[in-house]
Amino acid sequence: MSNHTPNQAGDGDAVENKTQSCHSVAKWAALINDRLVPMPGRHVTETILRDQASIPPDEVIVRDHNDPNDPVIEPGNEIDLAKGEVFYTLPKCDVGTNRKPCKAPAKRLIVVNDRHEIVIRSDQSGKTIRDLFGLGFEVTLFSDLESQNDQSIDPEDPASLDEGNVFITREAGGLKITVNNQPFREAEGVKEMMTGAEIAKLVFPNAKNPTVKEITPGEKAEVPLNKAISIENCDAFRVIRPDVVAGFQSGRVERELQLLREGGAEVTLLQGENAVIYHAVPTCDGGETDVLVTIPSGYPAGKLDNAYLPAGSPLLRTAPGAEQDFAQFGGRKWRKKSVHPYSGKSNSPWDQNAHGIHTYLGEILSWLN
Repeated sequence: MSNHTPNQAGDGDAVENKTQSCHSVAKWAALINDRLVPMPGRHVTETILRDQASIPPDEVIVRDHNDPNDPVIEPGNEIDLAKGEVFYTLPKCDVGTNRKPCKAPAKRLIVVNDRHEIVIRSDQSGKTIRDLFGLGFEVTLFSDLESQNDQSIDPEDPASLDEGNVFITREAGGLKITVNNQPFREAEGVKEMMTGAEIAKLVFPNAKNPTVKEITPGEKAEVPLNKAISIENCDAFRVIRPDVVAGFQSGRVERELQLLREGGAEVTLLQGENAVIYHAVPTCDGGETDVLVTIPSGYPAGKLDNAYLPAGSPLLRTAPGAEQDFAQFGGRKWRKKSVHPYSGKSNSPWDQNAHGIHTYLGEILSWLN
């Protein structure tokens, strides 16, 4: 917001040109000098803005377009809040006389439960408002009307700010169940009839052949994956995956280490510490260094990442990647470097069927040379 000039007229909307809604009137609010002020309707006078925001007579009201030519609202003009609900004030003496037309869009205001956010789009939806305010599925969004019949807004429903910019939330109704102690509601896929597979999908979208059990007092009844059962409010279920991998696959690690040894590399597996030391790795200055890499507990599903150099190594200053924490492995002190050869941004993202400890040596060679 910057200096403004007063010779551009305000809204000046004629009352007879406004269409009257046949349904309940939506509530409106304006933001004036960063203060939220309830308004009696979409069309208000400059005097109402001035009075409700306690604006002194020596200041003018300006509609905020975030533009040097933000329009000044002339005294006595009628204002259409659907053209922008965000305003600020300036001393009359600070407003110049050489005004140009304002071409930037006006700032729009969304109010949910007396919280507000500023946007520039009027064509919102239930989803965009929910995302903007971080609303969870445990609440339903409503357009706040001047009646007891507030209109609910589903995520896919339009929610044009031109029809009202004030919203409220209420605790979501309908069916609610818990799966693995997590609550789920109709908006997340809960239905009156659900198969075991549909219940499992709420917590494990890609699990193969999970076991689904309905938890009832005294027993746990298994729910068939391909058979629908009746769902009642507050039902509780437990879903168990059969494909859990605990710890890395030691047989695979040994095979990969053997591949490196057969090729002449010197590598040491630190049993119990889930780490491998690549010894005498060549460096760009003609020297050698040891490099340590930790093995994630879910390996090979979990990718290898980062690398450790011996504490005090001059390569800590020259090798790419930020220095991170110190750690003790194999009775030696090491320092981690931020190295991500298999990240999503790399040319070869982690593939557990192709990559491993044996291929990571090539990444380390590239990193140090």
